[in-house]
Amino acid sequence: MPLKISLFAWRLLRDRLPTTDNLIKRHFLHPNAQLCVGGCGMIEDAKHLFLSCDFFGKLWYGISNRLGYNIVFLENVSDHLYQFGTFSGFSNSKHSALNLIWLSCV
Repeated sequence: MPLKISLFAWRLLRDRLPTTDNLIKRHFLHPNAQLCVGGCGMIEDAKHLFLSCDFFGKLWYGISNRLGYNIVFLENVSDHLYQFGTFSGFSNSKHSALNLIWLSCV
């Protein structure tokens, strides 16, 4: 896996990406500029942007449907990675492939 993808995933799982809420916390943006870039009108944070956004979150429904599984959206991104990578019935080698699919999608 390329280093930049590993670093991106590391930053995502530790909530260190420059999402609007993180930029407001660090005083780079004005608190009024907190809406999602997807245009859904919700406050942008990592969980919303990558899992529950009406614009970007649809990706997970398509992928889980293609794999034949239903995903329950959990409270944080790391739980989503764990759930996605450990679909029941798959061997350990397929778990690695599912983790790679997850990383590619984020």
